Amino acid sequence: MINFDLTRDWVIICPPDPVPVKKCIDDLAENLGKLMGNKKPLLADAFNPPLSDCEIILNLDDHGHEECGFQWRMGDGRVEIYGKSHKGLSNGIYDFLSVLGINWPSMGRESLPPPSSMIVLSVNKGSDSGRNFYFPSQKKEIRKITGNPEEFFIWAARQQYDSIVFPFSAFSSAFNKKGLIGKLTNIASLYNIMIEAGGSEISALLPRRHYFFNRGFFHMEEGKRKMHNHLCPTNPDALKLLIKNAKKIFSRVKGIGFFYLRPDTGKENSWCSCPSCRAFSKQEQFCIIANAAADALSEVHPDAYIRIQATENKEQFPLRKNIIKIERPTD
Repeated sequence: MINFDLTRDWVIICPPDPVPVKKCIDDLAENLGKLMGNKKPLLADAFNPPLSDCEIILNLDDHGHEECGFQWRMGDGRVEIYGKSHKGLSNGIYDFLSVLGINWPSMGRESLPPPSSMIVLSVNKGSDSGRNFYFPSQKKEIRKITGNPEEFFIWAARQQYDSIVFPFSAFSSAFNKKGLIGKLTNIASLYNIMIEAGGSEISALLPRRHYFFNRGFFHMEEGKRKMHNHLCPTNPDALKLLIKNAKKIFSRVKGIGFFYLRPDTGKENSWCSCPSCRAFSKQEQFCIIANAAADALSEVHPDAYIRIQATENKEQFPLRKNIIKIERPTD
């Protein structure tokens, strides 16, 4: 453990190209100033730093937008915050601030630690756990985000979210306003946050109304076809219908490079038990559906990708080239 002295004159040494993380660097200085009696640290150029015995050095590599890991360490009069990417550096900055005791429990709310001249910190900390996802699904929450996107995305950055996944329905309703999705994307990019589409949306890819005409399209449970949740992935006609409908849904989503697909919420273990599907595990059934969705996506958006969650088992079901496995989701 080591002391972080708030009475000293700290200088923040910016990375060589600070523009992509400027918002987060300014936020770091602003929040440190609140702990230091409104005396913000000086921001300095990496190529011409001033003489100082108290430095917060920011640095990063460019391992690509999928790498969001970070590490920071502290010594006497020196803090080093490193990110594997611009988003990694942003996450490192906000992790450091959270360890200092600054928290943002919700949009527009802030919690500061009790006034003090000294804060005891660990010597170092890091994270390399992959992307953190946030899934706003309720219409009320989505309206709140679109009504005040600047406030939302700075909150999301402070929570170390790397991707915001909006449901497909938002792209045909909430985002219909001309230029709105472009505005959201631009603001998100200021914090190196990606906007994605999808979520627990498998059932949306196969309209439930078809149950009354083609029950064989839907999953079997205890010997009976059920309308709600998922579908029968070994039924070729069900997959054809899924691809047809998915192409319509994906075509409404403009300017998005990643589509997140995961099982219906609360029904992650509710899959088809018909004689054909019993030959496949739950994860394999999901992969069959993901492959069909990926085929649809490749026709509508050839450069886009589908994300699915990796499982702990060692099944290596063949997946389309436009599918990316992620280690864990975050709500």
